[in-house]
Amino acid sequence: MTSSLQARVWESIRAIDGGDEGSSIFADDDAEPALWVDGTQVAHFFADDVLDVRLTKRRISIDRDRLRADPRVTLRKNASDWLKVAFSHAADVAFVHELVAAAVDEHRPSNGARSRPPPAGPELARRKRFH
Repeated sequence: MTSSLQARVWESIRAIDGGDEGSSIFADDDAEPALWVDGTQVAHFFADDVLDVRLTKRRISIDRDRLRADPRVTLRKNASDWLKVAFSHAADVAFVHELVAAAVDEHRPSNGARSRPPPAGPELARRKRFH
């Protein structure tokens, strides 16, 4: 973590029930943290003050007007599961938490099934090759 605000964002989202801390498949090294749900990466830092969130196309579509109107949110030009959320003030932590909590809910296993853990070792390395 490079800033105290980034650390506050991370502490907030890693406490979300159903999320598991793991390494990001989008980082060069395994030290970059990511939040995982049921074997799917749902959040990682894009920059010191930007978090990539896998909210899902469905949820982005449902909340599109609200998300598009918020200057902290950057939607991709084409349909995507991902969006970027910027944070620059302590008050932004709650907003980031809300979006990541929604992403966690979107990726929870159905019917109370046990969540798959984040990949590690060779499985993490394999997934990194595809990104």
